[in-house]
Parts: sequence; structure tokens; C-alpha cells
Amino acid sequence: MKTMDCKDVLANLSCYTDGEGSDELRQALEGHISRCRRCRVVFDTTGTMLKIVTDAEPFDVPLSAIAMQESFSRSRSILRRKQMKKFVWSVAACTLLMPGFAAAKDQTFSGEIMDSQCAKESSHAMMLKKEGHGDMDPNAPMARKMCTENCVKMGGKYVLFDAAKKAVYELDDQQKPADFAGQKVQVKGTYDKATKTIHVATIQAAS
Repeated sequence: MKTMDCKDVLANLSCYTDGEGSDELRQALEGHISRCRRCRVVFDTTGTMLKIVTDAEPFDVPLSAIAMQESFSRSRSILRRKQMKKFVWSVAACTLLMPGFAAAKDQTFSGEIMDSQCAKESSHAMMLKKEGHGDMDPNAPMARKMCTENCVKMGGKYVLFDAAKKAVYELDDQQKPADFAGQKVQVKGTYDKATKTIHVATIQAAS
């Protein structure tokens, strides 16, 4: 299945919350929500609203005690719940389509896949020296790869370091960068300015 965007999530979220849809669909939706702050906010908020609606006790309408009227009362309660559920989904749709929640377009970022410790120093030199490899050229491909992987093993995270802009970008996906440790790359994805995080779609070696 292709990677989901925000519109795909909105189209399939109702099935997901009802426990419907294939495993592949559910995994794709969960993957997008884990990467997209906007959809995660909508998902969490909608889930809370739906829980309030579905857990609410039926309305007690003071009708006659005869069986037909009791049945009519129950039907009205069920109808109210269905109408409320439709209303909740309408709110979710409007929220996701608002300008502030509009699906962000993918951007391309260039730089080096580096560990978070060395990125703060804009170089591997200090960590290489600390680990007893001060004689190595910190810009050599082998040194960059070794230092990045070692620092991540010590608790660091993979980040994208743009030397030209002296900028460090957090990466929400920590698996894809592992294959490019220490390499110059191009990362494609959406950028969350609030957290300075790239929601990674793809990573490829720089040409």
C-alpha cells in the first residue's frame, strides 16, 4: 500500500476507530499518525469525543410506559448517538482541512546523517578524540560513519546536520537514517517548525 497522506487518513479514520479495514490499511494509517503531528492531534481529539458520545447513558425521555413508546424512545436514543457520531466526524474533517492543519507538502533537506551529540559541536572531532581516535580525520567517510554509529549506541539519536546553515534537524524515523550513518544525503519529508523535526518520507544518498 502507498504511503498515506492526511486526506487518506481522514477518509479511513472512521473504519479504523470502528475496528474495520485490513491489517495493511491499519498499519499504514498508524504509521502516518505516528509521524504527522496534525493527524495525531485530530486522531486523539476525535477518539476522546467519540468515547464521550458512545459511553454516554441514553437519554431518559418521559414517555408513556407502554412497550411501543419505550421502543420508540430507545430508537430515538440510538439515532441521537448516530447523529452525534456523524457530527464528531464532521468536526474532525473540518479541523484537518483548516489552514493550520492542512496537509503539509514534502520538502527536500540536504546534509549529513550525524549523531545528535556531534551535531551540537558541528563536528565529530571532539568525540573521536574522546574515544581515542584523535588521529583520524573527522571528515573522512569512515570516521564519520564510525563516530555516528558509536554515538547512537551510547544514547544519541540520528539527526540531519546542514553544515551550510549550521542547522540540526530531528528525524522522527530512526530506522531509515541508520543505513546512511555519516553520509551526505537528501531527506524528503514534512517539517514541523515547532519541534524542528522532519517527518521522514525518504532518504537517499546525495548525488
